[in-house]
Amino acid sequence: MARTADGTQEAEAADEPAARFQFVSKDLRLELAGTPEFVNAQFDFFRPALRRALGYPESAAPPPPVAPGAIPSAPIDGGGGRSALEEFLRRVRTRVGRGALQERILLFIYYLTEVKGRNEVGTEDINFCFDLLGLERPKSLANTLGIMKRNQAVLDAGSRRGTYCVTDKGSAMVQSMLHSPDSGPDSGGG
Repeated sequence: MARTADGTQEAEAADEPAARFQFVSKDLRLELAGTPEFVNAQFDFFRPALRRALGYPESAAPPPPVAPGAIPSAPIDGGGGRSALEEFLRRVRTRVGRGALQERILLFIYYLTEVKGRNEVGTEDINFCFDLLGLERPKSLANTLGIMKRNQAVLDAGSRRGTYCVTDKGSAMVQSMLHSPDSGPDSGGG
């Protein structure tokens, strides 16, 4: 901050961003800083998650598009994240009921690592995918990830605690789900 001749303070462009937004709740912590345009775009992008955190019902309107790469932890694509992730999930045959949560988590991690090029994925990235699609977050994500790593061997630990990547077994499992039911004569045995 710099003092002007009349004693008031004004922000220096190099020291502080022109706009700042901070939100903290039990389930969500969001801090945005930058130009007013950047903060407004990010606020609009995170509006559904903020509304859920505040207990408001889901709105019927789709979120506005966000510039690719504007959110470092978000999946990057030309449509702001949601459409590419949804499109990827549309190509997949998944179970309903028992095992469906583990499959969805595996698909999120596969999508972020194999499709979007991440080295590893943390729980915040997985929760972001659930939020992005308007799905309820798992109640015990860490426990589920541990089961998928130890018992099912579809995940492996990343370089940092709490990060994961897909094993060869997990990748093969996703590949088998990606084949459409009518893609060929040998696709019936999934």
